[in-house]
Amino acid sequence: MRLIPTILILLALCSCATHYRGADAQIVKGFDVLPGQALLVVRVESTEYTGNSPYECPEDVCIPFYFWYKYEAEVLDVVKGNFNTQKLSFAVLHHANYVKEVTDEWYILIEKFDKKSIDELGVQYRVVQHDAKAFYNE
Repeated sequence: MRLIPTILILLALCSCATHYRGADAQIVKGFDVLPGQALLVVRVESTEYTGNSPYECPEDVCIPFYFWYKYEAEVLDVVKGNFNTQKLSFAVLHHANYVKEVTDEWYILIEKFDKKSIDELGVQYRVVQHDAKAFYNE
């Protein structure tokens, strides 16, 4: 019978270790949110490499360095701006996919894509700027 309270305490402590506790003020200070943008904290559920690059680059002349990645995420917090959905599909232009430590609590500044990009990638939002606590942990 003594074991049950100990197990319950351990379970509670483990759940706190991965629970979102609110926006980090230092990270939020690094974002300037313009009209039409929203600063969100998200937890990524899936990632898809698209192979699409916005750069015109003939294969025999150069190799594109950045590609669009599509993400499906749960919105943990709307820090600034107007946004009212709990699930989000968006694209990020970068060289490689981030590790889970970054995308579990990822601060993203999003804005709507242009119509051409929406048609090409199948998502309505793109990330303008991003940051994460994982970049600062020592």
